[in-house]
Amino acid sequence: MDERTIPDLMFAFIKSGLLKTAVDLELFTHIAHGHCTAAAIADAAGSDPRAVGIVLDALGAIGIVRKQAGNYGLEPLAELLLVKDSPAYMAAFTRVTLSPQLWQGVGHLTETVRSGKPAEAMVDVPEHPFWETFSEASERISDLGAMAVADQLGLDASAPAQILDVAAGSGVYGFTALQHLPNAHLTTLDWENVLKHARMHAVRRGVAERVTWLPGSAFDAPLPPAHFDAVICSHFFHHFDAATNQTLTKRLFDAVKPGGRLLIHDFVPDDARAAHEPALMFAVVMLTTTEHGNSYTFGEYCDWLESAGFRVLALQPLPMGGSSVVVAQRPA
Repeated sequence: MDERTIPDLMFAFIKSGLLKTAVDLELFTHIAHGHCTAAAIADAAGSDPRAVGIVLDALGAIGIVRKQAGNYGLEPLAELLLVKDSPAYMAAFTRVTLSPQLWQGVGHLTETVRSGKPAEAMVDVPEHPFWETFSEASERISDLGAMAVADQLGLDASAPAQILDVAAGSGVYGFTALQHLPNAHLTTLDWENVLKHARMHAVRRGVAERVTWLPGSAFDAPLPPAHFDAVICSHFFHHFDAATNQTLTKRLFDAVKPGGRLLIHDFVPDDARAAHEPALMFAVVMLTTTEHGNSYTFGEYCDWLESAGFRVLALQPLPMGGSSVVVAQRPA
């Protein structure tokens, strides 16, 4: 910790608010389209020039935009990730990370810590609008993790395969697997209100004809025994307590063919829970939005997997974002 740590923490919320506002008003996109002055950017955004200038100057101070002789431009990484028509655009995910539910949940963190209960628990509410927003907004940001998961499937691209994507959200993890495996078929499992958005993503990616849609809960939707060559479970275990995760792991073991794999993609902290900042920050999100959720260590995953009958093959950290893939196999 240095002398800036405490002041930075006190004002970190302003940086989040700046990013959300700039994305909401598409300020980065307007700059990329040739609007360079505060007045021109404000006009394109339908906003107040003075206010836009204050926001852009602050974004310049933290290194997202650059300012020269009164004109604004974008840093290369900002142009890649924050401009709406960029193929790598990921700023839509601020609709999730800076949603009213998460923003207000952290704002009520003191009360949550006192009581141990979140201001609003969403995980058991299928009709909650947050899940539809998540499905819509998470598509682009999921691509990196989806490619890493696809690389760990261990399937022969020339052979037919059955894949299950559990609590699929945007569906990108399973759809990316299909793009890697032209002879595979995918079962996509999630609540019906979430699947309606995943269907659109599947059509756009050209894989919809190889998808079976399974609406329902990961805990009781019908899964044929020993049917799937691979099961993908991304960002789901963190919603629940250890006992529930053990039950889920056994259920997924029963659905995997002998020799098949289960891939769990999630934030996995170090065993001491002392150093892995992304995973430990994400545990706070779980504290504020779920009754029992947390980020779980590799050792905890190994306990659940091995107890269910799996053999754990690897923990594969992703190069960006702080998440990892736990790879397990049902013995042949």
